[in-house]
Amino acid sequence: MEKRKVSRVPFQVKAYILEEHEEIEVEVENLSLKGILLKSEKSWPANTELSLKICLTEAQDEENTIRLNGKVKRYDNNNAAIIFNEIDIDSFSLLRQVVSVNDGDPEKILKEFLDIS
Repeated sequence: MEKRKVSRVPFQVKAYILEEHEEIEVEVENLSLKGILLKSEKSWPANTELSLKICLTEAQDEENTIRLNGKVKRYDNNNAAIIFNEIDIDSFSLLRQVVSVNDGDPEKILKEFLDIS
């Protein structure tokens, strides 16, 4: 089994998969600087490209929303593992903040960020 190179943190918020003219609500289980685990009744085959919106507040305002694109790594037991492949700088900054605060070790997260950039 491959060893993780980035920290995953538990983080329960709503997120939305954006498909054509529809937003499918899903729940975030945990996330890292490189990926996310979502709880969803809907399944997607491995390698499916998805657009994702993670809402950090109930208001769903843009300044507290992380937008990114990713690819399904696996789907099992109502959980979809998504690997990020595209994220803008503002969304990545928010993501890094969320992971740092929830991990409790900002220095470690900064090192992980530097290692993957």
